[in-house]
Amino acid sequence: QSKAYKRIDPGYPHRSFLFRKVNNGLDPDIVLDPAEGGSVGVLTDYKKELVRQWILFGAPENVVVIDTLLLQDYYNGLGLVPLSKPPAPNPAEGFQIHYGPMFLAQGQETEYFKKHALNLLPDSVEITRIETFINEQSHHFLLYKYWDLTAANNEPEGIREVTGLTDAFPTGTNMIAAFQTSTELNLPQGTAYFWEGNPILNLDLHVRNYSNDSILKADVYCNIYWQAKQPQTTEMIAEIIFYEHDIGGPIPCCFPTPCVVNCDFNCFPLPTNFCIPNNGVNITFTGPIIPPAGQNWYVWLLAGHTHKFGKDYDIYLRNPGGGKGEQIYEGWMDFTYTFPQGFFEYEHPPVRYFDPDSLIITPNDGLIHEAMYNNDSVVDVAFGITTNDEMFLTFIQYTLKPWEIGRA
Repeated sequence: QSKAYKRIDPGYPHRSFLFRKVNNGLDPDIVLDPAEGGSVGVLTDYKKELVRQWILFGAPENVVVIDTLLLQDYYNGLGLVPLSKPPAPNPAEGFQIHYGPMFLAQGQETEYFKKHALNLLPDSVEITRIETFINEQSHHFLLYKYWDLTAANNEPEGIREVTGLTDAFPTGTNMIAAFQTSTELNLPQGTAYFWEGNPILNLDLHVRNYSNDSILKADVYCNIYWQAKQPQTTEMIAEIIFYEHDIGGPIPCCFPTPCVVNCDFNCFPLPTNFCIPNNGVNITFTGPIIPPAGQNWYVWLLAGHTHKFGKDYDIYLRNPGGGKGEQIYEGWMDFTYTFPQGFFEYEHPPVRYFDPDSLIITPNDGLIHEAMYNNDSVVDVAFGITTNDEMFLTFIQYTLKPWEIGRA
């Protein structure tokens, strides 16, 4: 009780006393406190995993949460090498979130959300660094924070599968960070994420098992680092900006195949239909990024995002008249934005960081983002959530006032 554990806490195996007692080495995150007593029973790893998966998926009474034959095959030696657990932060400096595991059959692609409440996070701290470890097969891991507790409370506990655009973008949330490979976000000195009041996060993992003969155990580990709250710190803000999408407006329409506008939820028709014909010819889409009136953006990070038909992704300064100015992001750079590698790698698009005050975007100018595609498949492709669909979006992090020189 002092640790806020329950016998079964739907969605939280590590906080469920039942799983903690039967775990007995399966999950390295769990080390029993002497007051909890020793492990009980001699369950096989397969049976321990059944308990963990049931709790992770919300502990439903009458719903099958996993293919038991798939799980048996994995524990009988038909699995890929799993992701190793990284060291967790010193408890005085932060904490670790473990999201998973989820098991994917050969060739399976899926996207999962999980509402994740943080317990006992001090209000006197600010988040300065996030270090994320994901499987190589992962397409992305996104971290959201609920600003609307009603929306959070309306979501069920446990992992839930994303089945279409109608549930692909969680309502009542703000984007915090996006990762397409194992990396870290070390925020500049004088900036931080503000997570007061034990916030509720939304964890989003999109992953595909590219193997034809082995089962993937998909995991995410997030190390969250904090420091004592400083009165002069400015908040780091993150946005995902869609093609021809107003900042702060509703999400873009869903486009079924064939590519025609068909809004079936709270969205608006895009001015230009985002459709990539299957003719094997390069096609380019261009759209503006303009801050809301009264806001100046002091940009720290830019990154583009497409799926597998993406061939290039560029971002330019926008002239006051609306035309393209200086190019500030080149999609053919490597992931670390160190050298031009000569092609766009959609799985690991480049991430560019900016020094303080080196890129200030105002509502009078803004940016222009531009993506090129080549569809050599057998069908037209539109906006969608799988890697067989396409996306066109820019991830940007900025503050609303200047910050100091970068953190060491």
